Amino acid sequence: MAFLALGALLSAPYVLVTVWAAELYRFAAVNPIAPVFATAVGLGLFAVPASLRVTAALERTASDELLGTRLGAQTARAELSDVLRAAAWFAAHLGAGLLFAVVLVVLVPLDVLLVLTWAGIAPSADIARAAPGFDGPTTAVLVLVGTAACGTLLVGVGTQLPRWAVLLLGPSTGQRLALAERSARLQAQRNRLARELHDSVGHALAVTTLQAAAARAHLRDDPDAAETALEAVEETGRRAQAELDAALAILRDPTPDPGRDGSAAQPPGLDELDALIGSFRAAGLAVETDLSLNASVNVPDVVSHEAYRLLQEALTNALRHGAGHRASLRMTADHGVLRVHVDNPFASQPGEPLRGRVPEPGRPGGLGLIGLRERIVLLGGRLEAGPRGALWAVDGELPLGAQADAAHEGAVRW
Repeated sequence: MAFLALGALLSAPYVLVTVWAAELYRFAAVNPIAPVFATAVGLGLFAVPASLRVTAALERTASDELLGTRLGAQTARAELSDVLRAAAWFAAHLGAGLLFAVVLVVLVPLDVLLVLTWAGIAPSADIARAAPGFDGPTTAVLVLVGTAACGTLLVGVGTQLPRWAVLLLGPSTGQRLALAERSARLQAQRNRLARELHDSVGHALAVTTLQAAAARAHLRDDPDAAETALEAVEETGRRAQAELDAALAILRDPTPDPGRDGSAAQPPGLDELDALIGSFRAAGLAVETDLSLNASVNVPDVVSHEAYRLLQEALTNALRHGAGHRASLRMTADHGVLRVHVDNPFASQPGEPLRGRVPEPGRPGGLGLIGLRERIVLLGGRLEAGPRGALWAVDGELPLGAQADAAHEGAVRW
């Protein structure tokens, strides 16, 4: 009702302009320019406000407040189709308001007067004075029927206005796709940040916790060992701080600027593998390495980073959940594929039940491996992890060269 009343108020100036234009049309024989001038003024008075973005914004606000829609503000740049849809809605609002005014101000009072006349309360002369030509019985019946028809039409239009508002003022198909893509990019950035925090902070917490426990255990009987453990805690914390800066850089600027010095925010790669293995050895994990990686092999940055995260996750799991405090690492590159293998004892003695926690999809313990698998598959590689006898083994294959770069570029766009 309030929305229709607002439309009636907005249509009042256009009714006056229409009456004025009709008077000018009477002088068409004397002045042929008068009808053209009246038409141009009428169209201009409608087209200018109907095409303004502020008008569409006000109409969206009125629709949300009075019709109960949830259109919100338009975030995308308006195109010609959006302007035409908004103009169509403005015309529909004016038309519905004009129909509401005609029913409420003209037809309903006239019907009341007719009913009072038939009831003998008001003389027929009052109808003749109020509405000349409407005092006949046939005309009176037509007025009542017309009122009923207009009232029914008004009710139908009023119930459809919220649906029309969504169609004409809401986002277009292209805008909805753009909003969906933007939402997907934001979600991908949040997932990327969550993965980086899990990889860097989770690893650092696991190592520092064990090193702090070792330092506390040897603080009195072996101060040198305690000092070594604390140095490892310090180094791990410093490295975690650098990786945290790189992860938080995603929030500050998800699209890196090649012209800006962002070395402090670069994610770690295989060039830091020695330091990574050293931190685990300092934490008490005996890591045996077999790195058959030729210096001439060109490893793309994205592959180097994911391989580093794979080794970090596998060694962290070996440190936290493995038995025997030892792990073996093997890495080779041939035929355009980087192969990574990590295994560690998972049972204290052959035949004993498996210790620790087997990561499974949907369980917190497997989120790191699940995220790694998703990222490696996105690069065109594969990742397998699971128990093999008394060992827990992790095998990863990552493609080198154009395939990985192309997959990474596609992921960055999202």
